[in-house]
Formats: sequence, C-alpha cells, structure tokens
Amino acid sequence: EPGEPRCMAFVLDVSDRKRAEREAEDFRRRFRSLEASGILGFFYADVHGAILDANETALALTGYDRDDLAAGRMRWDEMTPP
Repeated sequence: EPGEPRCMAFVLDVSDRKRAEREAEDFRRRFRSLEASGILGFFYADVHGAILDANETALALTGYDRDDLAAGRMRWDEMTPP
C-alpha cells in the first residue's frame, strides 16, 4: 500500500574478504619481523630510482648512512647495473 513503510535487507558474505585481510596482515607482520631481524638488507624505493627508506643492514652493506638516505644520495638505479 502507498504510504506504508517498506523494509529491505541485503546480505553480503564477506568471509573471503576478511580471510584475505587477515592473511595480508599476517604477511605484513612476518615481513616486518624479518626486516627488523637484520638478517637481510631491505630498501623501499620508487620506480624512478630513489630509495625512500632502508634498514640498518642495507645501509651497512652499501656503505651509506641515514644522512645519505635523507639527502637522496641513495639511488637503486645508480647501485645496480643497467
């Protein structure tokens, strides 16, 4: 009837999405743990060659320091062969 309130309900199964979010967070946690362990050197860079961040192991392996990183002197496109 016109004027009567109507009710609609939508049900969406988000269990796959929630599972994927949990798995992604677990991966990020394990990755951060590996990075912090100092076993491997890690760089975070952009596609243009700039290194945006690096862990202490990466700095020690390459001979750069935090000042070099902050000044933009660390560039993966200059450290790697063409």
